[in-house]
Order: sequence, then C-alpha cells, then structure tokens
Amino acid sequence: MKARMEIMRTFGPALSPLNAWLLLQGLESLHVRMERHCANAFAVAKFLRDDPRVAWVNYPGLPDSKYFHWRRNTFRKARPGC
Repeated sequence: MKARMEIMRTFGPALSPLNAWLLLQGLESLHVRMERHCANAFAVAKFLRDDPRVAWVNYPGLPDSKYFHWRRNTFRKARPGC
C-alpha cells in the first residue's frame, strides 16, 4: 500500500507527456547502461581479486567463485560480468 501511494503521489494516476517521454528515453538506453554496468562490475571484481590487500571477493562472475556454475547455468545468455 505504501509503495503504491508513494508512486501515485510522485507520478500521479497518469504520466504527463514530459514524464512519459523521459521514461521512454531512459528505457531506450537501458541496455547500453546495463552492459557498461556489468563490464565495470566485472573489471572491479577482477581488480580486487588480484589486489593482495583484499582478503576475498564474492562475485559470481569470477570463474573461481563458488557461485560461478550457478550463475552460468541460471543466466546462460549473460555476459561474464552479469
């Protein structure tokens, strides 16, 4: 109930033309932003894994993670960082 009321208060019962246009602009570029987000997360995880000051890294995209096989089987089409 609270979540629905906050959305209604923020966006109203119907989107205004400007808000609808802004939402569509965000959706059109979502795939590009997610690819870059995944690539950056994978690069950070590899960097931290290779840093001797870091004790451990829990990231399912790394091949030495105990969740790597689960991620690979669950998200077959995902890139390595996702």
